[in-house]
Amino acid sequence: MKKDGNAVKFFIADTVKTTLIALIVSLILILLFAFIVKAAGIGENVITPVNYVIKFISILVGAILGISRKKDGALKGAAAGALYILAAFTVFSLLGGGFDGARFNFIDLAGGIVSGAICGVIAVNFKKEVRVSKARV
Repeated sequence: MKKDGNAVKFFIADTVKTTLIALIVSLILILLFAFIVKAAGIGENVITPVNYVIKFISILVGAILGISRKKDGALKGAAAGALYILAAFTVFSLLGGGFDGARFNFIDLAGGIVSGAICGVIAVNFKKEVRVSKARV
């Protein structure tokens, strides 16, 4: 029974770490992209595709750095992808002045879940497993 409790704790910890890392990466990449848009005068038609790429890269980096156990990568990634989309919507709406003009896009949520699952699989297959060693008494 205790192993199940630990598995749930690790699942939640990996999912939350992945989400927080993805949010930080996203904030950095959005800021860099904003500077590029301002400096280069990039058109409106480029912003939406770049935002999707930034979301995917953020989830991928979050999964690679946040998932510490080589188990349930797709599930952890999908959960983190959904949480990331919800958290990013909230954070960027607040940074943009509130929720008055903000509209949630369920296509983004579905994309976050699918991207997260893919990134979770990539993360667990290209990363060494972190093992918690217990000291012998």
